[in-house]
Amino acid sequence: MPRKSYLSKQTLRRRGRAHWFVRLAEKGFVPAPCSPYGSHKLIAACPPELFDNPHQVTRCRQRNRRDLLAQTGFNHCTRMKLRLPDLKRAMPVRVNAPTPRTAADLLKPVLPEGSKVEEG
Repeated sequence: MPRKSYLSKQTLRRRGRAHWFVRLAEKGFVPAPCSPYGSHKLIAACPPELFDNPHQVTRCRQRNRRDLLAQTGFNHCTRMKLRLPDLKRAMPVRVNAPTPRTAADLLKPVLPEGSKVEEG
């Protein structure tokens, strides 16, 4: 019989926040290493079960585990730019797709409504 977890929901969410980078990589994209602008909002918007607001990302932001990309099957690094609905500028991301067109097709279903995808 499976054992029931005795950890609270808050504890499970806090532990999951440490693995935000791997969760985004499994969805097929990660913030670019040089993208400080807007990445908090992207990280908070894409796994919404982990973060209530972008300010909670601040403590977990240093966990950019680029060494885990190959383990998650992240073989391609197509450069794209995202413009979330509440951001003025586009922010760079790396997408696990061979071409920009397939990268745009991969990003559209996982981004919040009203987001724009650009090549770049």
